[in-house]
Parts: sequence; C-alpha cells; structure tokens
Amino acid sequence: MYGNLMNTILIHRIFNRPFEQSRMLMFTILKSSFRFTLLSLIVLVFTTTLRAQQTTPENDGATQQNYYQITTLPAPDGVVLEVGGLALMPNGKLAATTRRGETWIIGNPEMKNGRPPTFTKFAEGMYETLGLEYKNGSLYTAQRGELTKLTDTNGDDIADVYERVYAWPISGHYHEYSYGPAFLPNGNMVVTGNVAFGSRKWWEAQSHAPWRGWTMIITPEGEMRPFATGMRSPSGVMVNDEGDIFYTENQGDWIGTGFITHVEEGDFTGNPAGLKWADRPESPVKIDTNKIVDSEQPMFETAEAGTGYEVACCMDSPYSDGNFDNRYHPGYRRRDSAVQRPLLCS
Repeated sequence: MYGNLMNTILIHRIFNRPFEQSRMLMFTILKSSFRFTLLSLIVLVFTTTLRAQQTTPENDGATQQNYYQITTLPAPDGVVLEVGGLALMPNGKLAATTRRGETWIIGNPEMKNGRPPTFTKFAEGMYETLGLEYKNGSLYTAQRGELTKLTDTNGDDIADVYERVYAWPISGHYHEYSYGPAFLPNGNMVVTGNVAFGSRKWWEAQSHAPWRGWTMIITPEGEMRPFATGMRSPSGVMVNDEGDIFYTENQGDWIGTGFITHVEEGDFTGNPAGLKWADRPESPVKIDTNKIVDSEQPMFETAEAGTGYEVACCMDSPYSDGNFDNRYHPGYRRRDSAVQRPLLCS
C-alpha cells in the first residue's frame, strides 16, 4: 500500500507541480508522525510483553533470570570441546562429552565467588559421543557404534573402566550418528540412530545397517529391542518422570520441518528408510512398505489418494508431459496425460 501511495504522488507531481510542494510538505509531516507513533507502539508492546513474561502477580516481582540463567564457561586453552552431551552430577560437577570422543568433568560450573571452572579429562578415545547420562556412579554415552558405560573407581575424576553395554551395526557412512542415552524409570535406556545416505539421489535417506533410523531400548545388561522407526536424524532424546519418550527430529527428506514428538512402541514417525528392517521378527513396527507412496509430490497431494489404496503405480508425474519416467519411478505405469489429479488403483 505504501508503494502504491508513492506512485500516486509521483504521477500527481507531473501534472500539478505548484500544488505539489505544499502537498509533499504535508505528506512528510504525516509520514514522520506515523513513524513516531508506530515506534512508540512497538516500544509499548515490547515493554508490556517483556514485563508480562518476567513478572506476574503470582511470582511477586520475580524475574525470569531468577530461575533460568545462562553461564558461558571459558574452555581450557587449546581445547575444542564441540559438546554433544551434558550431565549434572550429585557432587555439583558438570560432565560434558564431545563430538571428538572426549568426556570432561567440570568443577565449579557456576563459577561461584568469581573463581573459574576446572576441567579434568575424564575419558577419551571414543567415537563421536553424542549424549550423556549419569546413573549410580557411572556415566553413559552413545558412541557412533555402541552404548558405553564409564566408571571412575578411585575418585580422581578419570574413568578407569570403559564398558560396552551394547553395540549396534554400522556401515561406516558419515551420517550414522547415534544419540543418547536417556534413562527410563525402570533403568533401561533409550538410544536413537541416524539414517545414512549415498544413493543416486543424494538427499534420500537409506538404512545401510540394521536399526539405523530407529529408536532402541537397551537394558543395563546389554539386551536390545527395537522400539520404533521413521527417524531421520533424531538428535535429541528425553524421557519424562512417567516414562514417556520424546525425541527431536531434523528437517530433510520426508521430514518437512523439524519437530519434537512423543514416541510409543511400534510407532512409525515419517521417514521410511528404517522400514527396511520392519519385516524382522523382533520388529514391533508392522507396515507394508509397498503402501508408502514415493511420489515426489507434496504430502497433501499424495494423501488425496486415500487410505487403503495401492497408489504407487499411478501418482502424477513431476514432468510436464504428464507421463511417468521409469528411470525415476520404477514400476510406475504410463497414464492418460489429460488426468491432472492422482488416480486410484485397487
């Protein structure tokens, strides 16, 4: 609207130049007044919103900073942390694990009395540890290919024992990150695994090894059961006090945007790569992969085909001539190019 108004004034100037000077002066005054009023409203709204967020009648003037503080810890000289997991310990120290396969114990993480924190390397030599939990005197972390238990037996903040709790298969693909664990109330642990890539379509997820793209439940004794699939890059795992499992997903193929979701046993959360292993007897996920429509069309268009129909043979082509190209849609048939909506095949 503002652009159209300026165009109108420009045209008016051409035909009425004497009147334009006074007209533009008035316009300039009005524009300045509008900007001042708008700025005042923004400041008022921002101030009111901030006060509403930070103080309420119930908290008697307490502010957000009283409860949520951000502290930046200075890292030791020459150390690149790239933190992948944090765990608070009963003695008040903070454990941090890194993508570089190290775990550090940080003393005085709150920097009380103005004293700097202390850093002690607790463990090293591991492979991309992305997740950390403390339980009964030990730290647990997910490496790329295993869940590891780290124990300090003499109290010097250095791990003396590295124990493999459970190892899962990996193919060696760069994207096969693993995350966790998170403890369930019964003591079992939740671990999630990334999918890999490497197909001709570089964006298309693949599960090159069993249980990539899955959520796994692992007991302290080292027994594993697959729990759910459909994960692409499930890089955050959480369990609440009731034992409900949640994870955060990362945008990519089949995942239109990142999200956080609740996961129950047998769930399929969207990315079909992990369904490669759904026919195994230990899998709780029972989905026929032939019912997954890889149409390369938006989800709402694919969904128009309707539940319960075999549609993989007849979705619209992404090509302008309206015919399927078997190089990209193996098994798809040619159909009448005059049909603009997805067909249904029984």
